[in-house]
Amino acid sequence: MLLEMEWALDADWYDPDTGWCPFLPKPTPDSKEWFFQLDQSMPTDLSTISESGECSILPNIALRMEDDIHRIEACTAAIAHSTTFPLQACCPGYYTYKPLHSTFNNTQALEDFGTNCKCQVLDYLAFINWWMSSVSYWDCDLPQVALTYYERRGVLIDLQKDWQQISLPHLLKQRVPTFIRWSKELDKDDRFLSISPRILHAFEEKRTAALEATVAAHMPELAAEFDLLKGFDKLFQV
Repeated sequence: MLLEMEWALDADWYDPDTGWCPFLPKPTPDSKEWFFQLDQSMPTDLSTISESGECSILPNIALRMEDDIHRIEACTAAIAHSTTFPLQACCPGYYTYKPLHSTFNNTQALEDFGTNCKCQVLDYLAFINWWMSSVSYWDCDLPQVALTYYERRGVLIDLQKDWQQISLPHLLKQRVPTFIRWSKELDKDDRFLSISPRILHAFEEKRTAALEATVAAHMPELAAEFDLLKGFDKLFQV
């Protein structure tokens, strides 16, 4: 049974209330952790399957899930309650894991619960990954998952709407795949000239032809645009 987990793999539109989601770690072909097994069903304890369809998760898997969930959730809570975390800022919600050792009415109920567990843990890991990538000298014990090893899910950005709430330099430095829906309106706004496809393409053509570093002085045809660029910083602020 394949789980509906595409949200954990594909970039989604930026949401200021879940700003950590772009940092969600994407599994690799070698990922062994249960919460990365997005296309696999939950291991079912065959001895518990009854004629009515009731079933439960394999005990050793349930114990492992419980340990991972508690550890990762504790780290999330430590961040959310730390003195450096902004008051009333958004953070992942918490999920009830009591059914881990319970009997489910049928396999679909078991799969739905397993999917929710995976979603919640990945949301926690995205939050931890985002915080550790954004704040220096954090000393909380991290989950034993090398988060920097994994690619990030990425983000789609509506620049006109979200430019004041994001930092493109930070996203790019942290290797977060960033996609911008370019438009004629953006092309007319001097604020965004620094990432205009027209200018970037011209730079790339010049660099490829010259086979060396290209600077603004090499492109007098764009002198007017470069003068306008000087009025904005990397965050598009005046």
